[in-house]
Amino acid sequence: MGQFSLPEHLVAWCETQVALGRVASIGTYLAQLISEDKLRLDAAERRQQAIAEARDSGISMRDPESILAQWVSQAPNAHLEELRDAIRQGREGGISLVSLEGILSRATDRKLAA
Repeated sequence: MGQFSLPEHLVAWCETQVALGRVASIGTYLAQLISEDKLRLDAAERRQQAIAEARDSGISMRDPESILAQWVSQAPNAHLEELRDAIRQGREGGISLVSLEGILSRATDRKLAA
């Protein structure tokens, strides 16, 4: 391993951790910290990838209540009862936003405008 230096206060901290028995050596402690940092960064990268995939999937990230309000405000009078039933069923069933949009779409035979 290459040589590197640490500020005195960090060296003192590492020595204290060894003295307390938390780690076997300063080298072990630094390896542990680097490993934990790598795991944290890898997890953050996976979260960012998952967010990007979710956005690219076309799944709505909108608030369910705003979607329901939009549907009700845009619904022709002939579909209001079907919408009310779909909304009630969705709320009672605790279904996901994607499923709720599907129920509403089937209730009105149309697609939701993004």
